[in-house]
Amino acid sequence: MKRIVIILLLAITATNVKAQEDFIIPALGGNFSGMVFGNDKYDLKSHSMMKGGFVGGVRYQHQFKKPYIIETALTYNESGYILNNLEELESLLEYPLDKINFKFNYVSVPLMFGYRFGRSDRSFSVAPKIGVQFGYLASSKMKYVYNCEDYKDVFDTKNKFDFAEVCEVEFSWVWGKRVRSFLSVAQRYSFTNLNSGDEELIDMGDVKMHNIQFSVNVGLRIKVNKMQKSIFD
Repeated sequence: MKRIVIILLLAITATNVKAQEDFIIPALGGNFSGMVFGNDKYDLKSHSMMKGGFVGGVRYQHQFKKPYIIETALTYNESGYILNNLEELESLLEYPLDKINFKFNYVSVPLMFGYRFGRSDRSFSVAPKIGVQFGYLASSKMKYVYNCEDYKDVFDTKNKFDFAEVCEVEFSWVWGKRVRSFLSVAQRYSFTNLNSGDEELIDMGDVKMHNIQFSVNVGLRIKVNKMQKSIFD
């Protein structure tokens, strides 16, 4: 009986690993990020602008027998936003300022699941993906002009850890036996409230702040294993 169970398990495993592939994806790109405000009693939304940044890292992607994908990565992600036309917010400011540029640098690890339309080894395929992202705020700064001089300060925040949802669409073209081009368009929204409410330069009180970001990445999908086949082939 034990021998039959072992044989069945081996057969199931061999069947399931058929045509599984693993890819390493070095990728980099740019993004536009901003802030979504909750409990916005100061109308910060009307003074807020999105800003550009850099995103890059290395991904690991596993392609199952069926067109399902699981993917993770280690990425460096610049985000932030700009507050301008601050004359109406002088009561919140320590100094009379016209503009403040906020920058947040995250080290992030996403976990995504997807479905590939078109075979991975053919000329073109598309893969929508959805998942979550865990981030650590490695550094944060703000830049502002006061009395015609530029200042840069650390933007102190209690919330070093970020938890966000991620939606992405991947486009891939085959270049060779093991190499495919990679292009992705993604959106990220943070569930974590960034605001600590105790900054010296600008007092935002209990206003809730959530990162939002739109990004484009380009890179290469490099296959790192040979096609695995079933014992039944």
